[in-house]
Amino acid sequence: MKTHGHMRTLVLALGLVICGCSALRKTPRTLEVRYVGNEALSETRIDTVLERFFKDFADARFKKSAVDDAAFDIERAYLAAGFPEVRVDYTFKEREAGLPLAEFTIHEGQSVEFEEAVFEGATAFSKSELEAFFAPPTSGLLEESNSAYVESNVKAAANELELAYTTRGYIEARVEIERVDLGPDGSQATAHVRVHEGPLCRITTLAIEGADPRIDPRALAAVREAFLGKPYYERLSIEIQGRIEEACAKAGFGDVRVTRTGRIVTSAGTVDLVFQVDSGPEITIGDIQVAGNVATRSGFVRSRLALSSGDIYARDKERTSFGRLYRSGVFDRVSIRTLASENEDKTSGSVTRDMRVDVSESPAIETFLEPGYGSYEQLRVAAGARHKNLFGTGRILDFHGVLALQAQRGELSLIDPWLFESDVVAELSLFGNRRREPSFLRIEQGLGATLTRRFSRTVEGAVGYRLRSSKALDVDLLDTDALEAINQVDISELQTSFAHDARDSVFQPTKGSFSKVGVEYASSVIGSELEFARFRAQHATFLPLNSATVLGLSAKIGLVLPLAATDSIPLQERFFNGGENTVRSFRESELGPKDDFGEPLGGESFTAFSIELRRRLRGRFEGAVFYDIGNVTPQYEDTWQFEGYEQAIGVGLRYSLPVGPVRLDVATNPRPGDFESRVVVHVSLGMSF
Repeated sequence: MKTHGHMRTLVLALGLVICGCSALRKTPRTLEVRYVGNEALSETRIDTVLERFFKDFADARFKKSAVDDAAFDIERAYLAAGFPEVRVDYTFKEREAGLPLAEFTIHEGQSVEFEEAVFEGATAFSKSELEAFFAPPTSGLLEESNSAYVESNVKAAANELELAYTTRGYIEARVEIERVDLGPDGSQATAHVRVHEGPLCRITTLAIEGADPRIDPRALAAVREAFLGKPYYERLSIEIQGRIEEACAKAGFGDVRVTRTGRIVTSAGTVDLVFQVDSGPEITIGDIQVAGNVATRSGFVRSRLALSSGDIYARDKERTSFGRLYRSGVFDRVSIRTLASENEDKTSGSVTRDMRVDVSESPAIETFLEPGYGSYEQLRVAAGARHKNLFGTGRILDFHGVLALQAQRGELSLIDPWLFESDVVAELSLFGNRRREPSFLRIEQGLGATLTRRFSRTVEGAVGYRLRSSKALDVDLLDTDALEAINQVDISELQTSFAHDARDSVFQPTKGSFSKVGVEYASSVIGSELEFARFRAQHATFLPLNSATVLGLSAKIGLVLPLAATDSIPLQERFFNGGENTVRSFRESELGPKDDFGEPLGGESFTAFSIELRRRLRGRFEGAVFYDIGNVTPQYEDTWQFEGYEQAIGVGLRYSLPVGPVRLDVATNPRPGDFESRVVVHVSLGMSF
């Protein structure tokens, strides 16, 4: 019965999506159109090409000119499809009765495929590198490349190759399409490309003149060393100029100006550069003025600055200040500038300037309401509210919760994003969870404190403490050992975790990786009635095979070890496996040991491994094939016995939304046991990993 319910929901959801996405609004026709001679492109395809023409024809002042433009658009469509000799003739007639008539006679000519590019004079790039510029694009792993010969594409490839030469230091390089030969039957094109490379130009000397002696000469020497010997191209001068200005501004010379005053390029490829520095005065920060803040305390704004009164101005610290204020989430707009007074001595080597920080506050209160669906929890609604500038201090009061048919959870948190003006995020929270598992009702409530530190853009660590009440109710089991282990317990535990996230997207990654390791320790020493150590780890890697296809790999493992006087882990603290995000040939939590009536018992360890090939299909749709394997073991000691593994082989369909894809997965179990289904369907929001 559950499967039938999921199927009804699936059919309804897909029907709504497909109808909404495929329904096309047809533009009322204000003329009659005929196509003659078209074989390669269907009338429907040509209609699509002329969609704007049909829309604008009624308002066109010169009707015949509009038809002429339409004929040109048809020719361009044929050229893009590989018909270089196409010609489109047309007639246009105004009729007394009925709509005007436009008739397009299409002389398609021979379709031509691009065979290869042959290069002469090219030595700086390998053959494979050269061919990559002219290779036809592919739209997916299983589709053939679009190999039609398009003259404009070949010319564009030559221009791209010429640009690549200049960025490698061949500033005099020229790339020309010498000729295009057609094969004996005229259906294949070979482009002959001549490359005039010229000398490889490298920077041999880089002089920096006029810099104030207070600027650290080692900083300027580092700029020289970074560029000496590098292949030279014109835009590199702008980069060097910026690096010199940055070194000077970092030393307090915010008005610095750098210009290139000399460039000598010899026939041997040597490049001599000269840059002149106008340092300006060294700037000391005076008073710091804050403007534009209404609800936010000025002290909070100043606390986020990396510059203080009396500091020597540094541009990198100004940028850091700018980023800190924006990342606070309190402001829509931030401006930081030093104020030169009218009486300032422009010839002085040092000046003191006030710094002004202008801000525009964003709304302090945010709310959200997000519907969702999961195969097990079914219909759910996530909702929350956040005050992100509590009492004008930048601290956050956050409440969020989820209401579903099978689960309810909520959390109230007070968050200090900069504990004691550091980069540590402190969070105090009250939480409660209620979830109907297949064989019992899990209830948990408590409080926690967490300190989180982001060490880099991709690395984050956390330590914390939780005190919680954990219990299982409405238990529907016959297993004696499991029943004896049921207990309501108060758990006091220390937690730590470490995460590395290098994915390009949280919702729908196409490359990169994600790793997380977490440890929990509960002991009577810190007031816990249950003593254990719990370890969790997961890793996912995403490998782009081409622009439309991604291979995803995932591994998850969990262990919980009873300690001291604790002999067994209660039912509600055990690991369960199976479901839409683990082994998809099982319903939620139903993989692993069961009692005589098929109710899952959980275990002290679990593993889950997945491999999934994801491929973009059309528009927002994506397809997938996957293989999952995982297990649950009653005792953690049995983890390394590699027993009890179950598998899932399946296919999936996704439809992308801003909050993540709507996901349909159909998985089959190659060896279903008692109480296990051969085929399971999951409908949910978000990727499995």
